[in-house]
Amino acid sequence: MAFVVDRDSSDPVPYLPVTATLQMTGKPPRTIRLMPMTSGQGFHYGADATVPDETQRITITIGATTMMVAGPGATAYKNPAIVVFDWSPPAK
Repeated sequence: MAFVVDRDSSDPVPYLPVTATLQMTGKPPRTIRLMPMTSGQGFHYGADATVPDETQRITITIGATTMMVAGPGATAYKNPAIVVFDWSPPAK
């Protein structure tokens, strides 16, 4: 799950292309397209996927919005963002 929120208001931001790229030891990167979803935790982007134990790093790429944004915030969500974090499998 990836929760994408507005920096100023903390409101969820819909209509964004979001992907997660898994970087694994000895294997080519695997990119997963995250879809808009909602649950008891609220609006988020996600996919049903298994993260292999070999995964070392995950890169979340958030593309420019596909929705029309008008008024003073017309340039909001136009710049892509990338978040990279190290990953280790949960303890068993």
